[in-house]
Amino acid sequence: MFCSLRHPGTLIIALAWLLHYVGAEISLAVNVDDLMPLDTCNRKDVRAVVSNNKVYFFGGTSYVRNGTSKPFEVTNHYLRIADFTASRDMSDTSIMESKPVPSFVTLFFQGAFWGDSSRLYITGGQVAGRPYLTEQGQFIPTNWTSYTAGTIFTYDISSDNWGSEPALQPETGPTAQGTMCCGYFGWNAKKEQGYVFSGSNYVGAKALNPNSEWPFEYVAGPTTEADVLGNGNILTFDPKSWKWTNQTTDNQVTSPWSEFGEFVSLPGTETENGGISVLIGGVRKKPAETMESMRKVLVYDSGSGNWYNQETTAEGGAYPPARSSFCSVVASAPDNSSHNIYIYGGETSSSEDAFSDMYILTIPTFHWIRVEVDSVARRLHSCSKVADRYMVTYGGFMKKVNEVDEACDQENYGLRLFDMTSLNWTSRYEAPTTTSAYAVPSAIYNIIGGDSDGGATKSAPSAGFNTPGLEAVLNGESPETPMPTGSGSPSDPDDNGSLQDSRSSSNPNKGVIIGAVVGGIVGLAIISAALFFFLRKRKSKPEPAKSPAVTEEESVGPFETDGNAKLFFETDGKARYTYYQATEAHELQGSGDGRRIYDPPSPAQELEATSQPSKRPPTSGGQ
Repeated sequence: MFCSLRHPGTLIIALAWLLHYVGAEISLAVNVDDLMPLDTCNRKDVRAVVSNNKVYFFGGTSYVRNGTSKPFEVTNHYLRIADFTASRDMSDTSIMESKPVPSFVTLFFQGAFWGDSSRLYITGGQVAGRPYLTEQGQFIPTNWTSYTAGTIFTYDISSDNWGSEPALQPETGPTAQGTMCCGYFGWNAKKEQGYVFSGSNYVGAKALNPNSEWPFEYVAGPTTEADVLGNGNILTFDPKSWKWTNQTTDNQVTSPWSEFGEFVSLPGTETENGGISVLIGGVRKKPAETMESMRKVLVYDSGSGNWYNQETTAEGGAYPPARSSFCSVVASAPDNSSHNIYIYGGETSSSEDAFSDMYILTIPTFHWIRVEVDSVARRLHSCSKVADRYMVTYGGFMKKVNEVDEACDQENYGLRLFDMTSLNWTSRYEAPTTTSAYAVPSAIYNIIGGDSDGGATKSAPSAGFNTPGLEAVLNGESPETPMPTGSGSPSDPDDNGSLQDSRSSSNPNKGVIIGAVVGGIVGLAIISAALFFFLRKRKSKPEPAKSPAVTEEESVGPFETDGNAKLFFETDGKARYTYYQATEAHELQGSGDGRRIYDPPSPAQELEATSQPSKRPPTSGGQ
């Protein structure tokens, strides 16, 4: 049963509010006991970043009660912070706090959220037209105008200050514009760079329509599916230079347009010069909407800019089903002999139910291992790694439809904790010590060799690397110069939507090798002819040797595809609003750190809420 938080001295359980705010009018029954930001019923599409063993949650949608049996959606305008700097039980009510996000910061879902030891970085994503709800019971229209991804919003952790500044655009190639929604987002902690691969320029907003049974409609950006464009390139944001770069990827290796997959940087490979990242799963948009197979993954070397693809194997042939909207974390063995990517949950086009399973992709063997543990089904959730050993999950739903009908997930504020060494869900967190560091589970080292400290004896896929250059990169060797493709342009997709594989970007140049051999043979022939001439006094002109033809290697697509049904992320909730567009504009005033402050194109409102932890123990429910 739902148990709401009571404000001190509040005796009224429910109260109907008629709300008026700066020209905007929204009428809705509101339970005043449900207005604490940590007391949300459910949440989805929230991004997570870890800094100094604190997990920061931003964006997405929250579900709160409206005095009836069903919750309603509001835009999440709080920065939530889960503190894992000290040992504690997950039921500790002080584990989570919330801070309101100022109105000039665009609130998004499916955008980029990165962080280092001192700052958080926010950009891109779709902007929802759902209002947000203050702790005082006011519904505030969100800033729904689309903005370019060139703007970076920041949060300074130590000073608790927000700011924004347009980043410098790439010197060559397309600019970093559009919403960059739903792409693959990665972060290199050592190099301190953020990455955006693929994604779409979906509409930047939805607005409330009081005359529609489903009250949201698109109001900015592309209005039809045909107008939506994908981005197959990889964008890099460097906070040190405050600059975007845009690298055109080779569509013979990468997928030109995909969404809702995972971009995982391997910590044991990260340096100030680059690192290795693995891209897993998602939905391919062209030439038809299909699920990306988990039987193949993409590998990106940020140091050289080279891409590789690699087939995976699976223990007992049990591959993870194709999926999107899942979450992932990675833990490296103490000696970096293996890097183990944990994936949890997600959804597929062929079912309304979310996945509850968990798998580990261990690298460099690229081998899938299913984790035998009971888990709650989840999609559109987030997860993060803390103390090198634990996976923290937050939010999500069990089904793709009727989200408002799902039971509230309020135990521990929707947080769950998974021990990546014992392979069990746990209610107790142990702060970082020498005993709580990640140790390789026996389920992994029984397959790849070694022990809990590493020492893996298997260092390659059982069938070998698909591209020889990948092995050198994983061994920390510098890759050779990428070999150009024959025509200089990507090949067309095949009938199954699989793009053709290029030869390895680090393959030895066979033409050079063959040419050198042939040249040597010709040289020897000339010398022999000259010697024969002087000895026999006869002219002899040797027939020039012909270079053997270089055959193209057999091509394989970067991913296998399965299933053709489309994914739908809309819900069919019935919450109703009466809404009238605000007409009065307000100029944001304030001080900054010398950077240019983003000028919001639509009204900005001052928030009344303050940072406040919950005042009651979480109720039980869910896992």
